[in-house]
Amino acid sequence: MLSEWFQVSEGNYYWLADANAHQQVVKESGFGFDDSIPLFSGPMFESAKALSPWLVPVSEQLLSVKSDVLDLGIGIQSAAEFDQLIEHLRSLLLASYEGEEVMFRFYDKQVIGPMLLAMEESEVNSLLGNIDQLAIANESLACYINQSKFDFTLSTETWWKVQPHHLTALYNENTHAKSIERRWWNLFPKMMERLANPNDVILNALKKAQERGYPQEQMEACVLVEVTRQTQTHLSELSQPFHLNLEELKELETLKEVWT
Repeated sequence: MLSEWFQVSEGNYYWLADANAHQQVVKESGFGFDDSIPLFSGPMFESAKALSPWLVPVSEQLLSVKSDVLDLGIGIQSAAEFDQLIEHLRSLLLASYEGEEVMFRFYDKQVIGPMLLAMEESEVNSLLGNIDQLAIANESLACYINQSKFDFTLSTETWWKVQPHHLTALYNENTHAKSIERRWWNLFPKMMERLANPNDVILNALKKAQERGYPQEQMEACVLVEVTRQTQTHLSELSQPFHLNLEELKELETLKEVWT
């Protein structure tokens, strides 16, 4: 599918592949590709160079690769200069999520595919930046076109924010529980020390919240209410470590009244 898409019209096309897809193509072809660039760069990624995704300009050599192997990556079409496209993609490697800086695997189609489906049009436009079109091949080809009417501005700082609704299709209770536990040990260790097995408590509360139909953005509040119940922590004690305002504390009080 991507092989045909790359040849639909004139323009600058690129193949974005994670480390596994890139290694498979190089192994099949027996050589690397001219002008291909790894996205991991600089001291921060020094120890992870072997895991870097690659951006490969589309060429006759690349198009000679088997279609099903090409489909492991992502198709990109952009009128931007190659260096500017690289810089934009590198600016996405780190994103913020709930106040933390996290790695963003936008170059993995199994990650970005479901996220794009959950995004609003303005979010898709913002993510694409100086990318005109992005294509992902699964059972069919999904093509996302940049509809932005604003001029692109390159961001050099961490700028992309992963929103809870982006992760709906990717949601994993165990991963979420571990993330909550790690953050809360940093924020309020005095409360966490009162739990014999914090991960079990957090995981069970997440499952309970899901069963009751709470939206994903409210699940951590449900967990917080459960943890305060089990540790006999008054909600007012959360104000300083969790930086909660009066309105947020009132919301927790309301939730506590129906959470049993």
